[in-house]
Amino acid sequence: MDDSLSENAALYVLGLLTGDEQAAFERALQEDPALAAEVRTMTEGTLALAASAPQVAPPPDLRAQLLAAFQTETDAGQVPAAPLTVLPPPSHGLKKTSDSRSGGSPPQAAPRLLHLLPWAAAAVLGVMFAQQKQELTSTRAESSKIKADNVSLTERERHYLDAIRISEAAKAEASTSLASTREALEKAKAGLEDLNGRHSTLVAELNALRQDSQLDKTRIAVLGSLLENSPKAVAVSLWRQETQQGLLVVENLPALPPGRDYQLWVIDPSRKIPVSAGVFKVDVDGKVRLEFKPVAPVREASKFAVTVEREGGSPTPDLKQLVVIGG
Repeated sequence: MDDSLSENAALYVLGLLTGDEQAAFERALQEDPALAAEVRTMTEGTLALAASAPQVAPPPDLRAQLLAAFQTETDAGQVPAAPLTVLPPPSHGLKKTSDSRSGGSPPQAAPRLLHLLPWAAAAVLGVMFAQQKQELTSTRAESSKIKADNVSLTERERHYLDAIRISEAAKAEASTSLASTREALEKAKAGLEDLNGRHSTLVAELNALRQDSQLDKTRIAVLGSLLENSPKAVAVSLWRQETQQGLLVVENLPALPPGRDYQLWVIDPSRKIPVSAGVFKVDVDGKVRLEFKPVAPVREASKFAVTVEREGGSPTPDLKQLVVIGG
């Protein structure tokens, strides 16, 4: 039931509805059992409130004033109709009033005092209804505010949870990235240690060869890397001029794609073009040991170099593809 029907029910019980409003409300009263029940409850409450009013002795002059006022209203035809049916007064009250009346007033004037009780009850009930309506309005406003606050809190909680989830995901991703970086560093460290070990071994072998009396007439050359992507590439060439033969030991050269070969060159100052000493490939570790012999006699092997050429070799070196050189 809406608030307008509740307000009209109170006005109807108090007799304050007139004309079209009263007719419309009475139609609604016939169609709505809940409304009819509410009207009955209000009527019973009003009657109970009027009947429970305590009897108080009026001032001595109140009777005369009220009788005069009712007599005036009766003569003018303005006696208000009581909105509710009330019980008749006690018999002793009627008798006392009849005995003390003077001046030929109608015997029904004194009982009209009872018409004031419903109006007083109606006034009290109206105040109660107004207070209840105000309290209901305040309660609804507080309820709406609480609902709005709950919605706001729920939205803020959702934002906080989203932020926490994003933070946890970022933390997990950072932890994974850090673990990967540490693993890569460990592998790089292990690779560097292995490379240093191989270099030390190669240097030790070279020193041992130099101490060998059979290498008195052997030329030893160390070839340094020219590769940016393989700065640790190194090669050692052992050359015997008398036999025109040599040995090349290579470390850390990158493997070549299909169709390409490494080619060794002996640089002789007496020749305009370096002399080819053969082609080779490296294994998966970038290593090779190559015994070589130049394709033409070498008067003086001042330097050795390695280039990248087409598969099978080239008659002249491609200096743009130079990878190691030394002498």
